[in-house]
Amino acid sequence: IESAGVLIFMFAFTYFLFNLTDVHFEQNIKELGDKLLKQGIAFGVIDAYTFVFLILAGVREEIVFRLFIQRGLTKLINKKFWGPFISITLVSIVWAFGHYGTLVPGWVKILQIFIFGILLGILSRRHGIGSCILVHVMFNISTGIFNNLFIEI
Repeated sequence: IESAGVLIFMFAFTYFLFNLTDVHFEQNIKELGDKLLKQGIAFGVIDAYTFVFLILAGVREEIVFRLFIQRGLTKLINKKFWGPFISITLVSIVWAFGHYGTLVPGWVKILQIFIFGILLGILSRRHGIGSCILVHVMFNISTGIFNNLFIEI
């Protein structure tokens, strides 16, 4: 239930954040979209390659950021309360800045991913890496399919 709550919250948060800020794709992403449209692949339509990419991106990012870095930092800091709090926050900041450069204004993507990172960090701490991977993959796929709800293309 908590995993579903995170997914629903992030979908709603993304929708409202992107619509309130009039966000649009960075120029390099627009050019990629134009190239795909010429090849007959439209945004909002996921081909097999994109589908697999969205799955693998979520799995890879959760293994690296939540399983290794977050857990490692928590053990390194080794405080009862502050260790997890600090590690979740630091990992979320680094993860958010890793997504910079896809949307304009850039701070919108950083805020979206930072909040998602905090929620995934808490989810990982409470329920393990599997729940994070599931939520991340489902979010990637759903925003890939329904991106026209978030961003005018």
